[in-house]
Formats: sequence, structure tokens, C-alpha cells
Amino acid sequence: MAGADSRQTMPGPLYDCYVPAPARSVDWASRFLDQFLPEREASFDLEDQAEVLGLSRHATLVDVLAHLENHPDLECHCIGAMSGQKRLGTHIFILDRMGGWCSASHPRPRMILRARKDGCVRSRILRERLDPLHSKNRRLFKAPCAALIWLLPLTFHVLSSQVMPDLAPAETRRYARHLAIPEFGIEGQRKLKGARVLCIGAGGLGSPVTMYLAAAGVGGLGLVDPDVVEVSNLQRQLLFGEKDIGRKKLEAARERLLDINPHLHICLYAEMFTAANAINIAADYDVIIDGTDNFPTRYLSNDVAVWLKKPNVYGSILRFEGQVGVFAPHLGAPCYRCMAPQPPKPGLVPSCAEGGVLGVLPGLIGTMQALEAIKLITGIGQPLLGKLLHVDTLSLRFRTFTLRRDPECPVCGENPTITEPIDYQGFCGMTPPPNVPTITVHELQQLRERGEDHFLLDVREPDEFEKARISGSTLIPLGSVSERAAEIPRDRKIVVHCKSGGRSARAVAALQDLGYDNVWNVAGGISAWSEKIDPTVPAY
Repeated sequence: MAGADSRQTMPGPLYDCYVPAPARSVDWASRFLDQFLPEREASFDLEDQAEVLGLSRHATLVDVLAHLENHPDLECHCIGAMSGQKRLGTHIFILDRMGGWCSASHPRPRMILRARKDGCVRSRILRERLDPLHSKNRRLFKAPCAALIWLLPLTFHVLSSQVMPDLAPAETRRYARHLAIPEFGIEGQRKLKGARVLCIGAGGLGSPVTMYLAAAGVGGLGLVDPDVVEVSNLQRQLLFGEKDIGRKKLEAARERLLDINPHLHICLYAEMFTAANAINIAADYDVIIDGTDNFPTRYLSNDVAVWLKKPNVYGSILRFEGQVGVFAPHLGAPCYRCMAPQPPKPGLVPSCAEGGVLGVLPGLIGTMQALEAIKLITGIGQPLLGKLLHVDTLSLRFRTFTLRRDPECPVCGENPTITEPIDYQGFCGMTPPPNVPTITVHELQQLRERGEDHFLLDVREPDEFEKARISGSTLIPLGSVSERAAEIPRDRKIVVHCKSGGRSARAVAALQDLGYDNVWNVAGGISAWSEKIDPTVPAY
């Protein structure tokens, strides 16, 4: 049986002849067989057929067949892997001309087509070898099959047409431990050097992502983040230190990353990633990494990645749990909207600032995002396409979930309805409600000094209330305001605050809908109160 490294001996052009199959692989395979199998010597106009067939512009059916037929270990290699060598990750699809199929479970197969001259495979031999694994699907082996699709333990390259720059002597010394890995080597390092990765967010996730990609030797990094470094960042954002407090994050990040690797080329975007600029920013990058902490930007980064046909390496964290996945419809995987068609209602899922996060968690998740980007760029391993990895740090339990393409997805589905940026704040229900009466923290202080009657409502979460509070306030979290409205007096002036003014504005709008007519939002929330009025109230 061929060993794990036998794929390295296979002729080079074979690697250009496969990509992950689209989600509806039966339809894809049927179209392929009907169109090309009768003409075994056919070549294709791959400029027109690349998306449908998933082949490189240099490949013909003859190329694929020749390499498979000439590889003496291929059949034994694949069937043997099915018989127990799980480390090779091989799966098999059997298809007939009518689209009937049998498969090991695999949501994102990478396909190589092997067809015989007579359009059949030796089903008897396959039946003998595969029955132990496919006892429930034997009926599918009874009829002659038009093609056998082997799902080999090969990987695809995001940058198949990339010009790979040579390594300078200093880089060869720097990346010596990479070059010593047979499956990685100089070719993998050159691919990294030629790649450009965009990281949206330079915070908890962006810190480990950018630091590890810089150290690994990615040639170009783009960072998007408009914020400044705050002391509360230092618990988890290892890009920054005490000396950086008050500085723009991207300025501090540039210094740290160039200190890690002076060969790195960095582009900084000290602005919000919005519908107005997202496509222009992302267009020149090979991989997009989602290090965001809010739903509008997350949906925007997903949509832009779909339209530009870039892999979107997703990560999210909250408290003790995190998730990692790779969304890439152009590679056969679903997009983020396939998993989450609608955002949660505002206030239902707290942000990290509101709900907290264990400091080591973003290090763990961000490092895995960097790993997925490296796998996508270099072609090593099996990226999390069509998979969502969930991590629970309290039990150190890792669970992997299979994700499916949604044919009705408004962005990547068969008939997309969203083809350009939309109002993502509005889509996520985060547009500030109109006509919300507002007072400043100075006006609230004057109101309290005058002894004017009012009801001070705090709509933050209980754990936030424990960290810091304004004396005399009553806690009713935003998600409970409507159902607990009976606890809020109608004959008094209602003043509502949260951390910074967003949740309290939505609470004011909800109370107005319930008939409250003397209700006011505190601009800037308790953060502004701590900064401008009472510094003894802790900032968080």
C-alpha cells in the first residue's frame, strides 16, 4: 500500500486538476458526465467552464486520466485508505449517469475523475472491497457506473496562479523549521511569501492572527481597525503593551509586527470596515480573516468574500467558548449566511465588552484562524471548509459540526437576491431608533443635583451592573424591558442608560412603543459618566 507521502511522487499537473466540489455534487457530476464522458479525448474551453468543472485552465480530461492510469498505487492507495487508513482522509463517490450516488459522509469533497474507456468501472472489485464500509448502500453497486470519483487526500491551492517569489538567504535562515517539513518545504514558504491576507479587526482575534501570520512569513498583511488601545485590551490583545495605551491600534500593531518579521509588507486601514469601502479594501487580498466583534461587520465581510470569491476564515469568541470555520462558496463550502441566515435580535447576544471573554480564548481561536489561512494558502492539510469547530475551554472539549450550502441563500444561493452591499446596521437591527430623546451625562448630573424626580433605568447585563453602577439606578436588562414594563413607573421621568448609549436607545424606543411619553436616553452611557462626571465609577 502506498504510504502517506506517496502523493508527493504523483506528477505535478495532477494538483491543478481538482477543487472542492460544489454542494450539489450530484448535479455537477451529472452535467460533467453528460457533457464530457462520451468524448474521452475532449478538451474544454476552461475560461468558460472553470466554475462549473473546477479545473485549471491547463487541464484536459486526458491529463486527469493519464495521471490516474499511470499511477500504479492509486487504486490500492485509495481503497486501502477506505479500509482503515483514516489519516489519509480518503472518501469515494460512485455515480451513475442518472445521478444516483453513494458516498461516505463528506460535505466538501475534493474530486478527481477517473473514467474508463468503456464508461464503466469494475464494480465487482469495488463491491468486494467497500461492502464492509457501505453495507447500507450495496444497491448502488449493482449497476454499472459511468464514473468513479476518488476523493483523494490532496489539497487545493487558493493561489493556484500565484507567482511565488524566491526566498532571500535571510528568509531561508528565518524559516528553517518550516523548510525542514517535507510536506511544506520551500514551495510552501514561497506561497506564503506571495500571499496577501486581510485581517478585519486588530483586537483579541486579530492579535494572534497577525502575529502568527507575520512570524510564519506571509508576504502581505492588511489590517482594518479604527480604535485606540485601551487598558482593558491588554488582558487578551498581545499585540499591545502598557506603552501603547492611548495610541492608535494600527500604529502600535505595525511596530510589533515588523519587530516580529521585518520582511512583512503591511497595509493599514484606520477606518471602519463599511459597505462603502469594504470591496475596495478586500479586492487585492487572497484570504479574508474575520476578527470582528459585531454582527453587521461579520455579515458584511461574509458577503464581500462571496462576491470577490475569497475564502473567509471565521472566528468568534464569548466568555469561555469559541468557534472557527472557513466559508467559501466558490470552493464548495457554505457561506456564513448559510449557517446564520438572520442575525440574533439586538441585545440577545452580548458582545465581548458586555459579556466578557477569558483572556486565553482569543489566543486559541485566533491561532487556529491563522492556521486555517496557512493551510488555504499553501495547500497542506484539510481546511475547515464546510465545518464549524466549537471549543469549550472549561471542559477543553472540541466538537466539529458539518455545515451545508443553502440553495436559497440570498448571497451564495442559486438565485441570489443580495448582490451588493446593503444597510448592515439596519439588517442587524442596530440602526439607532429615530426620535429618541437624549440627555447628556452633564444634564443627568444637574437633574440629580436639583433633586428632580426621575427613575434611572440601567439596561445592561447583571455582570456589568456588578462591575460598575450609578447610584440609585434600577437594573432591568434590555432583553427583559418589555416583559417587565410593569416595574417601570409611567408617572415619572424615565432616564435610561447602558454602557455607551446603544442599548439604552433601543430600550427608550421600546418603552415609547408601550406608551411611555417621558423617557430619555443618556448619551455615552455609564462610560461617559465615569469619564466626565464620577471617576470613582470603574470603567470597563
